[in-house]
Amino acid sequence: MRLSEVVEKVYRKNWTLVSNFSIDLFPKSSDFASLVGWGDMKKTNDDINMSLISIDTPEYNNQSIEDYSGNMWRYNNGRDELFRFTITFRDFNQMELYHKFINAYNLSKDNYFDKIVFNVSVYNDADNGTPGKKLLFGSQSALIEGVSQLQLNYTTKNQIAEFSVRFKCNSPLHAAPPSSSGFGAGIKIF
Repeated sequence: MRLSEVVEKVYRKNWTLVSNFSIDLFPKSSDFASLVGWGDMKKTNDDINMSLISIDTPEYNNQSIEDYSGNMWRYNNGRDELFRFTITFRDFNQMELYHKFINAYNLSKDNYFDKIVFNVSVYNDADNGTPGKKLLFGSQSALIEGVSQLQLNYTTKNQIAEFSVRFKCNSPLHAAPPSSSGFGAGIKIF
């Protein structure tokens, strides 16, 4: 294949852009949302998407089960590790979002797990003419693991406050590949 053909093929490819994403994030329990001061779910979610800088998605890994016997290695994937992800925000309104997440973190210490978790859905939004958005991962039981410190500094002028929130969850939800695709189609579990 000539270089010009390769360049043309690469140019026509519909590449996924990592800057096209959005999130739905809200407390699972309305009582918890009220205690946190979450406010109107739609407005707060719009504020979150406007303030969103980045999301570090969870790493998929597990404890490996390995055994050497009969002059051969035997290995399997064991239990999944906890899935951890981080969301970074810019803040506004005298650090309104920061206070909501700090409240949620503090309340998580004294309440039952099923009352203090968040629903989280991260989407890859439409890009390059691709219609709709696709779920990258989500959880109906994400627990705040930590909230980062704030960097306050007199020597920096006009810098917007930034902070990160770390979550952990069990196996995240994700969109299944279409059954018509070549990869994974026809795989059977015995």
